[in-house]
Amino acid sequence: MFSTAIINAGGKSSRMGVDKAFVKLNGRTLIDIVVDNVRKCFSDIILVTNEPSKYHGYRNISIIEDCVKGVGPIAGLYSGLKAAHSRYSFFIACDMPLINYHYIDYMKSQITAHGYEAVVTRRRKGIEPFHGFYSKVLDAEIDSKIKKGLYSFHSLLQNQNVLFVPEETASRFDEKLSFFANINTKEDIKSFHPFNSSG
Repeated sequence: MFSTAIINAGGKSSRMGVDKAFVKLNGRTLIDIVVDNVRKCFSDIILVTNEPSKYHGYRNISIIEDCVKGVGPIAGLYSGLKAAHSRYSFFIACDMPLINYHYIDYMKSQITAHGYEAVVTRRRKGIEPFHGFYSKVLDAEIDSKIKKGLYSFHSLLQNQNVLFVPEETASRFDEKLSFFANINTKEDIKSFHPFNSSG
């Protein structure tokens, strides 16, 4: 039921100036770090990208191309869910080198107990679409939203059976919520410590 992880690598990396997936952090590419992290608890790894040729034969994982171009990360989720074999998928970005396994277990337990279609964290600044779980049944809803020109996760989730985990609850697993940290600039690389998995 929870065997799939979807890694979104469809961003333009405009602030970095180069493809973030292949930027190195302490000698390892971000994509290698993320794949190694999710492989510890997910057997089916799907990487969604606008440039699949860059990843040809990469790490024995599924490489798929975005079904829809130019609409942001919701297209990565849509493409990944359509290709996923399990009912639920863990969604993360290629520039998020930290993961919290205890928080993942917590989200799984909430889905198992209550049958939510998605579990995401609601922070004071808004919802966090990444480091969350989504049900395969949402792919039809995403398709409908995209056709209407609605590309935000807020729009997708507002009328669904979703658990929005409060920031206060998520912070029990990591006070700094470091598992939401991402690498956007070269300055982020220099200041990012530690880079190992958390939780």
